[in-house]
Amino acid sequence: MAYLIVAIIIGAIVGALFGLIPFFIGRSRCRDNMGNLAMLCCCVGGMISGGTLAFLVAVGFTIAIMVSNHDTAPILRNKTQTTGGVVYSNNNTGAAPTSYGTVSVMAISGSLKGRVYNLGNGLTFGRTSGSSVRFSSNESGISSTHCKLYRQGNAIMLVDLGSSYGTFLDDGRQLMRNNPVSLGIGSRFYLGTRNNTFEIVQN
Repeated sequence: MAYLIVAIIIGAIVGALFGLIPFFIGRSRCRDNMGNLAMLCCCVGGMISGGTLAFLVAVGFTIAIMVSNHDTAPILRNKTQTTGGVVYSNNNTGAAPTSYGTVSVMAISGSLKGRVYNLGNGLTFGRTSGSSVRFSSNESGISSTHCKLYRQGNAIMLVDLGSSYGTFLDDGRQLMRNNPVSLGIGSRFYLGTRNNTFEIVQN
């Protein structure tokens, strides 16, 4: 029994070492969730059959990360969840519970950190010259036209505009393309990775 436990532990360590390859490649290509999943699968593979399976899993995930256009974060599907006064919904019927006054968006990390943008009639995020929240042309993890934040009645809506790197809620869930979600004051979201995180604030 002791030998089996030691073998499992060693297998998990070997698997984790192989898992570091897709893990860091995932980070570099804005595929954080795929990298995390690769690490987990490699550890399990190492525990089951040692380094051989872990190596094959690592190679498979590395290839998948390199050719994939999207991350594998959990996607919101036909449900509404209220947490801490914030409403998440994947349809247009979810409305924020409060009528907001002047709303702005503050960049809390990344190259735009510290900048505040008035929501007004809506903000588009991206690298194009027409973007309200414009990133530099060589900004990694940001598409030319990435996402849009706007008001719909009393709700504050966030929609991914078909970005290559994904738009995520603060808990890591990825938005479906062209399917708005309803957020509230204090909500955070990020583009590609948490290096580009924004928070909705009320003036």
